[in-house]
Amino acid sequence: MYNRKVEPKRPSIYDFLSYREFLAAMIKYLKKRERLTVRAFAKRAGLASSGYLSMVISGQRELSPKAALKFAKALKLRAQETDFFKGLVRLQQASSSEEKSKVLDELVQFRSFESKRNIEAHQYHFFSNWLTPILYEALVQPQTKASLLTMAEALGLSKADLNSSLSTMEELKLVQLEKGKYLRTSHMLETISTLAPVSIYNFHRDVIQASLRALDSVPQAERQYESLTISVSLEERQKIKKKLFEFVQSLNEEFSQSTHPEKIYQLNLSFFPVADLPKGD
Repeated sequence: MYNRKVEPKRPSIYDFLSYREFLAAMIKYLKKRERLTVRAFAKRAGLASSGYLSMVISGQRELSPKAALKFAKALKLRAQETDFFKGLVRLQQASSSEEKSKVLDELVQFRSFESKRNIEAHQYHFFSNWLTPILYEALVQPQTKASLLTMAEALGLSKADLNSSLSTMEELKLVQLEKGKYLRTSHMLETISTLAPVSIYNFHRDVIQASLRALDSVPQAERQYESLTISVSLEERQKIKKKLFEFVQSLNEEFSQSTHPEKIYQLNLSFFPVADLPKGD
């Protein structure tokens, strides 16, 4: 009898949304699997020194597109894995949430990523388009697909957009089809982790733009806009944020179970700094 040596499992790039973490995991794997040293890998990647690799992994240096391709070849990534790796590099280097959103939209289209991180990908799709939560809210009452299509077209969505939104909600087990009508389930949507910041950014950006359009297109009797400019301390800022959160929660608890809903409303609360106060002499 003898103990069979367990081979280390090769990290899958689709388990990562940080190319630095993927590199660190792969270097650790190669050390065990091939007894490859950091210096030897650096040489394989055509690097002048192993110090550059360490600085990339630690976040002190970035990868250029040319260097990213060298790393991909040294890691023996397949063509699609190489494209995903280059996407991760672009995601890390994106300077704005809008740019990150664009890269993430590309990454979640990779079938291998979606199959491995199916729930996260669908949660990302749910929040990335603010109209999907509106369609979900419409299902407070059972709706036929025809009625949902009428509503979707009024919102500027196509039949394909509606099908995509319904598919996303079904994958997340938020809705189900019974006797020709879509209705909500009791399943709750859990907060997503790694994709949350970008998808929630997309959602807030879209509802703010919708709010601006409503200012011109919705009669005053059907809307309410309030504004307040106020100077507060950092401690008071936290108290205000807490009160705003509690206010939204209280509205949801009181009105989300309306027995005779007639319209869907969107409530947006924005609280942000506009200027620093000059310090007194």
